[in-house]
Formats: sequence, structure tokens, C-alpha cells
Amino acid sequence: MLEALETGLGLDIVLWLQANRSGLSDFFAVLLDQLGGDIGYLLLLPVVYWGISRRMGRELVYVLLIGMIGMVAMKELLMRPRPYMASDLITPLFTEDGYGLPSGHVTLSLVTWGYVAYQVRRWWAWVLIVLWVLAVGWARMAAGVHYPQDVVGGLIWGSALLVFALATVKRFGRWWDQAATWQAALLIAVVAVLAYVFTYEDETGLSAVGLVIGAGLGALIEQRRLHFSAGGTLSKRVIRCVIGAVLAVGVFFGLRVVFSDLAPYELWRILRYAVVAFTLVFVWPWLSVRFGLTQAAAPAPDASTAAKGA
Repeated sequence: MLEALETGLGLDIVLWLQANRSGLSDFFAVLLDQLGGDIGYLLLLPVVYWGISRRMGRELVYVLLIGMIGMVAMKELLMRPRPYMASDLITPLFTEDGYGLPSGHVTLSLVTWGYVAYQVRRWWAWVLIVLWVLAVGWARMAAGVHYPQDVVGGLIWGSALLVFALATVKRFGRWWDQAATWQAALLIAVVAVLAYVFTYEDETGLSAVGLVIGAGLGALIEQRRLHFSAGGTLSKRVIRCVIGAVLAVGVFFGLRVVFSDLAPYELWRILRYAVVAFTLVFVWPWLSVRFGLTQAAAPAPDASTAAKGA
């Protein structure tokens, strides 16, 4: 069935979208590609984590990682080509790494922004998310990097991952808060190894491994040594988000330039995303405390230490 869609109706829809492209539609397709990828999450995560709620920010990282690992694992399981890989009739606006089904941009947009809509708890938030995800799906097809079935697959699989993430995020958060340092560190190591084993052939999978390591270690140190507050005046929140976002984007693109010609590629990609995640989760909150842009509360004690003192 998938082969028939890739040479039949699915291909016809992509060809029709490409035949009706314009300079303006190409611009929006590229823009949505960027906002639905690394740049979008480099902006979303800091705003939530530094400017709205530390707890929500940590939960959003968890949800994002569930989406990334689950999405890449499904791609590796199905191993379906992208339109421009399967047909010479397709002229892509840009090329992408990895397999096509399900669409990663659609899956991750649904998972992450679905979490945001769930937290907002307003009907209009869900409407905006649906419109955003549909726009991203159109952009991916118009760019020639996904079939319609990839987009539909992203909607279905993304919904399943979102339900799983929402059902487990609070439970995981409680376990993390109560776990001993060695238990949390062991979990980070195990998840990073498993993520690498099952997703290493995909660039997004390598990125997820780096995020697990960097965000995990950052959250571990932040919770036990800092425990910053995302509150404060509106001006301080805005300053934290703006300066922090500039720092995060600078680290992200700076390391991409520095690591671009280094081998092995897989190691340096993992390291780059680990450093960026560690910067987001711990380094900038620590600097914000030092610069007086926020305050640090009493750090959470290690569970093993608390047990000894009980």
C-alpha cells in the first residue's frame, strides 16, 4: 500500500503542490521548516523554562525527548523514502536526512505544541495548534520532502506520543524529584545508550542523544545546586529570555561551525546538542542568578542524603 501511494496518489499530490509553487509559498515553506525545527525549539524552550515556569520547562524537555526518540524509532522501523528520493520528478526546496514516514516536523510540532495547548487549557489554543500543524504539513509536502501519508502518519503517531507523554510526565517528574543522584545519573546513561542504539542512523536521533545527556545532567545539577526561579518582574523575565535565547542560538551555530569538519561526525553532533542543552537547562539559569536576573531557592536534597538524615 505504501509503495502504491509513493508512486500513485501520494506522489500526484506532491507534484500538484510543487506545480503550484510561487516565490511566496517557497518562502513560507522554508520559514516553517526553520520554525518547526531547531530554531523553533531554541526559542520555545527558553521562553517557557526561563520566563514562565521552571516546572513546565522541565516537562517540555521530557515531552520533546519522548517525541524525538519515538518519531525516529518509527522512521527506522518503517524505512520509507522521501518523495525526492523515490522520484526524479520531484525538485526539493532543500534536502533532509533520514526516512520520511512519519513526518518529524509534524510529529514534534503536535507533541510539543500539544503539550503547550494542554497547559493553556483553552479551546482556541487547540485551534491554533491544529492550524500550525496543518501549515507545517503543507510546507513539508510543498518542499518535496514528505508525502501526504507521511503527514498523516505524523498526525497519528504524534497524537499517540502526546497522549503517552501527558500520561507519564507528572509521574516521571515526581520520580525525578525523589530519586538519588546516582539513580538519576544512571537513568540518563541508560536512556542515552538506548536512544543511540535505536536511532543513531538518523541525525535527529543523534540530536536526541545529545539532548538526553545535556538536559539530563543540566537538570540534575540545577535541581541539587541551584533550583532557580522563573518568576520575577516582567522586565527581568524578558531580559532573561532575550539574552538567554541569543546565547543559546550563538552556542548552537558557533559549535556547528567549529565541529563541522571534525570526525567522527556522530560524536561531535551529540556533543554539540549536549552542550546547547546543558547551557539552556543549567548554565544560563546559573548566570541569571549571578547577574541578579532571578533568584535561587533552596536546592532539593539528594534522596539518599535525605534518607540518612531522617
